Amino acid sequence: MSETTEIKDPYTAGHQKRVAILADEIARKMRLSQDDRNVLSFASRLHDIGKLFHSCRYTQQTWKA
Repeated sequence: MSETTEIKDPYTAGHQKRVAILADEIARKMRLSQDDRNVLSFASRLHDIGKLFHSCRYTQQTWKA
């Protein structure tokens, strides 16, 4: 699913994976259970799913505004 959003918005390619990695690092330091970490990883990879249904493409210009 995350690859699908990256195809639609290549500017943010890899963003969801980086979010999942950072979230897992924080979760480990918080000593969350493996089950909770799995849920967090799944949510991290899906947090941009709305991009699939939104017609706007994000560009460098968009983020500078």
